[in-house]
Amino acid sequence: MIYPDWKIAHWAQAGGVTPYDLTMIRPASIDLRWSGKAKWQEPSGGWTLFETDKPQALFHNYTYLLDTLEYIRMPLTACGFVTLKSSTGRQGVFQTHTGLVDPGFEGTLTITLKIAEDVVFIPRQPLFQMWLQPLEAPPHNTYSGRYQGQSEPQEAR
Repeated sequence: MIYPDWKIAHWAQAGGVTPYDLTMIRPASIDLRWSGKAKWQEPSGGWTLFETDKPQALFHNYTYLLDTLEYIRMPLTACGFVTLKSSTGRQGVFQTHTGLVDPGFEGTLTITLKIAEDVVFIPRQPLFQMWLQPLEAPPHNTYSGRYQGQSEPQEAR
């Protein structure tokens, strides 16, 4: 079972998503926007952070870590799944891992993208979507990992 729009809106408005914007709610998901913060992987394997408030070209054959504008506070009774919006995927962009958001996670989300064709993204543009699935019962252990509270894109630690 997946949360419907009204339940997503209730969770988001009650502090689950900051900033909250009702227009981002879809029938069974919430759109998430790019914050303008990203890291790109250099040929040497290192990562370079950049932040912009202007349209930004992302180039093919590179891997990027994009940060969501929205700060998420996952309830203890659900997990989230993040995917690219279909319109983003149609531009030659691929999400390179599953986007599971654990119960109790709090922070912005880092989405890993592989770019197949040059593309231009605009900060605050909805690129991703998340749906929530309730758990049968609250877990014994909630998320307390090394990405808790993050506020910019993070490479693997």
